[in-house]
Amino acid sequence: MKKKAVLNIIGIFFLVLGIAAILNAIHIKDYSGVLWFCYFGLILIGISILKRNSYLLTAQLNILTIPLLFWTIDFFYALFNTQSLFGIVDYFFLRDGIIGKIISSQHVFTLPLSFYALHLLKLKKDKSWKLSFLEITILYFVTLLLTQEASNINCVYRSCNNFIPNEFYTFNWFVPAFSMIILTNIAIKKIFLKRGK
Repeated sequence: MKKKAVLNIIGIFFLVLGIAAILNAIHIKDYSGVLWFCYFGLILIGISILKRNSYLLTAQLNILTIPLLFWTIDFFYALFNTQSLFGIVDYFFLRDGIIGKIISSQHVFTLPLSFYALHLLKLKKDKSWKLSFLEITILYFVTLLLTQEASNINCVYRSCNNFIPNEFYTFNWFVPAFSMIILTNIAIKKIFLKRGK
């Protein structure tokens, strides 16, 4: 299959999945859930692939790579054991409804498909971390403004896992988030810019 067709299929798939995730959140009246980073990430990944924009795609991967890796590890650990490792995916096994489970399973395949798309697109710019910083900062404060503490969307009110302390939480949210973005961006540049030369 030609590269253009593959990219179009992957891009449309992510765009449709992201829109479906938001519509499903509205359908089940989980209006706060519309603001999950993952849902916006899916849509922006789809758009970036369809627009052949490696800069925008890398900005999403900077944000999502490490959290999705932890989610995937936790998921497969929980799948073969009686409990999760990090406490991240507990909701998945308690949730009713096949649609929600299908949408949530995107955590497993988003990275392989996105990095394959980036490989096809070829990385051209290496300052995407700036856009990543801007994106998470805006979404952090929008989430605080528009959601209730009980929902804890994007973990902005308290830790969603058992290894980030809740003391000085705003600081403890941004430092790991920015650090993950920088580390991921360095790794992406080393791998993809080197291949593009």
